[in-house]
Amino acid sequence: MSDDKTKPPVADSRNTVVTPDDPNFDPRERPGIADLMRPSYVVRWIWEFTEAWFVSRAYGRLLIGLPFLLVAVGGSSYVWWLRRASQTETIQAYEIAADDAIKDGRDEDAQLYLRSLVQQRPHEERYRFRLAMFLIEEHQTELAAAQIESMTPLDKSGYVPARVWLASQATAEKPVLNVTTELALAQLHKAISEKPDSVNAHQLLAEIYLRQNQLRQAEQHLLQIVDARPEAALLLARVQRQIGRSDEQIDTHIQSARERFEQRVIQNPRDDAARIGWSEVLALANRDNEAQAVLLEGLQQNASPALQRGLASFYVQLSTKRLRESMLNRDSCADLLSKATQLQPDNKPAVVALLQLAAAGATVSAEVLKPAVDVWKEKIAQSGDATALGDELIYIQLLASSGITDEAIVRLESLTEKNPDLRLMLARLYRAAGRTDASEELLETLLAEQRQQLTESYEARTAALHGETLLVAGRLEDARSFLVSELEKFEQGSAEAAVLNALAGRVFIALYDQRNSAEDSADDDSLVALLKEALETRVVSGLVLERLARLSSSKHPLAADAENMLTELLAGGSSNEQVYTFIGTCALEAGQTGRARQFLERAYALNKRSPMVLNNLSLALVRESPDNAERALAHLDEALSMLPDHPDVLSTRAEVYIAVGRWEEARHDLETALAKKQQSRNIHELLATVFDALNETERAEQHRRILNDLDGGI
Repeated sequence: MSDDKTKPPVADSRNTVVTPDDPNFDPRERPGIADLMRPSYVVRWIWEFTEAWFVSRAYGRLLIGLPFLLVAVGGSSYVWWLRRASQTETIQAYEIAADDAIKDGRDEDAQLYLRSLVQQRPHEERYRFRLAMFLIEEHQTELAAAQIESMTPLDKSGYVPARVWLASQATAEKPVLNVTTELALAQLHKAISEKPDSVNAHQLLAEIYLRQNQLRQAEQHLLQIVDARPEAALLLARVQRQIGRSDEQIDTHIQSARERFEQRVIQNPRDDAARIGWSEVLALANRDNEAQAVLLEGLQQNASPALQRGLASFYVQLSTKRLRESMLNRDSCADLLSKATQLQPDNKPAVVALLQLAAAGATVSAEVLKPAVDVWKEKIAQSGDATALGDELIYIQLLASSGITDEAIVRLESLTEKNPDLRLMLARLYRAAGRTDASEELLETLLAEQRQQLTESYEARTAALHGETLLVAGRLEDARSFLVSELEKFEQGSAEAAVLNALAGRVFIALYDQRNSAEDSADDDSLVALLKEALETRVVSGLVLERLARLSSSKHPLAADAENMLTELLAGGSSNEQVYTFIGTCALEAGQTGRARQFLERAYALNKRSPMVLNNLSLALVRESPDNAERALAHLDEALSMLPDHPDVLSTRAEVYIAVGRWEEARHDLETALAKKQQSRNIHELLATVFDALNETERAEQHRRILNDLDGGI
C-alpha cells in the first residue's frame, strides 16, 4: 500500500489534480480534449474497453463508451453507403442540363455542367472527352489540349476515343492541334493495344499508311475491320489491286462492298453516301456505265450537292483512267472534265486537269469554264491576302483560258512583285495576248539578270531557268549551245542533269521543227543529227520516233538516213513497239498500205491493247483488201472499249463499213463522230460518200460545201 501512496498525481479533464487517495480516482477516467487528438488514445480505449468487458466486467463503465461506439460504427456504415450509393439520377440530370445548355447556346452553363460531370465521375473518361470537344468548339484550345493530354499518355492506359481523335489531327485538313505522323502512329498503336477491335483506330492507321505508300501495312489494318465495316472493303480492294493481289481476292471484297452499298440504297434511296459508294465499287469493277447510271438515277430523285460532287469525282477518275490508257482520249476526257466543272466548279483536280488538257491542245470553250471562273473569283475574294499562291495561279489560268487575258495579266503582274520567278509565265501570257513588245522586253530583262546571277553565284536552278527563258524567247540556237555546255558540268544521272536533259530534249525538237519547216529544209543535213541528239536525252523518245518515222516515209533526201537510224534502234531492241507503230502509222499517212500493215502487224504482236495500233492496223487491213473487214471490225470494237465514242475510231469503223457496203451503220458512226469533231475533213468526206450511196444527194452536197469552206482544215 505504501507503493500506491508514492504514485504521482493525475490531472483530470478540469485540470484539477487528483491523487490516488481521491475516491473519484480511476485510471480509465475520460481523457481531456488534447488527449483525444492522440492516436495512442484510440488503442488504449479499445484495450480498456475489451478489459472492462471480458475481465473486470465493469458494465457501467461500458455504457460510458457505448455512444462513442455507436457513432463510430454508424458513421463508418454511412460513409460506406454514401460511397457506393447510386448517383444515376443525379448524373442524368447533369447530362440533360448540359445538353439543354448547349442546345440553347448557354455556353457558360454548359461548361459548368460538363465540368461537374467530370468531378462527379472522375474515372469515366467519356465525360472528360466530351468536355474537351466542347472546349474545342468554344475555341478554348489550350484547355482542351490539357484535357486530351490527360487521357492520352503513352506510358500508361488512356481513353481510346481520345487517342483516335488526337491521331486524326495528323491527317486533318485544318487540324485543331499540331500532331506529327510519328505521334499519331504511336497513339493509334497504343489504342489498338488497349482495344484491339477499335475500328476507327485501324481505319485511321490504314489511311496514314496509305499516305506513306505503305500499302501492305494499310492492307493489314483494313483486313481487321472489313467484317465490322463492309464499306472498308472498297478501300481494301483498291489497295489490293495496287499491291497485285489475285483477282479472286479483290473480287470478293468488291462484291462484299457492292452488296452492302446496294442494300443501303434499296432501304433508303436518298442515302447519298451509300449511292456514291455503290458507284465507286462499280467503277472499280470496270463497270463505268453502271457506275454513272447509279449517280444519275440518284440525281433525278434528289439533286443534292453530295451527289453532284460524287458525279464530278467520278468523271475526274474516269478521265484519269482513260488518259492512262491512251492520250488519244484527250478530247473525250476534256468533255468529261468539262461536265465535272459544271457540276462542281470548285473541284480543284477537275479544274487543274482541264487546264492541262487545254494547254495540250484540247478544245475547251470559255462558256464551259465560266462557272469555274465565277466560283474561283469568289473564293479568291473571300480569302483576300491569305489566298494560297497555287489557288491564285489556277484563277489566273482560268481567266487566260477564258479569254479574259487583261485581268489575268494584271493579277499576274501583282504576283510577280513578291514572286519574281513568275515573270517567265507573265512573258508567255503577254505573248498569248498579242503583246509581243512587252513579252520580248521582259524576256531580255530576265536573260540579263540570269546571266549576271550565273556569273556571280552559279546555281543549276538558275542555269535551267536561263535555258527555259531562251526557249520561250525563241532563241533556239542559243538555248541549244547553252544547254550542251551546261550538261558537261554535271554527272549523268544526277538530278541537275535530269532537269537540263528534259529541257534540252524540248529545245532539240523545237529546233528540228523550225528547220524542217524552212523552205530549204531539203538541203539541211543536220535534221537527223538533231533528232539523234534529242533521242540521247531519253525524255522525248516518242516525239523523236514520230519525226523519224515521218521522215523515213517521206521523199526527203534524208529519208534513208532516218530509216537507218530506225533500223539501228530496232536492232538494239529499244522501244520496238513504238518504232513499229510510228513507222506503220506514217507509212499509212503516206499511202504506203503494204508497208504500213507490215509494221503495224509487228506492233500488234507486241501489244494487243494499244488503241492506236488497233485503229491504224484496221485501216491498213481494209485499205489493202475489203476481205479483211471482219478482222478490222473486231480490232475496232476492242479499241472502242478503251476509247468510248472516240471520233477517229468511229470514223475508221465507218470506213470499214463503207468498204463492205454497210451504209446505215457507217452513217450512224460518222454522225456520232461529227458531233465531237465538226472540223474534221475526213468525216465530212466519208459522210458525202455515204449520202451519195443512200441517194441523199442534197445532204452529200451539203458536206462537200463544208469541205470547201474548211479550205485545208483538218
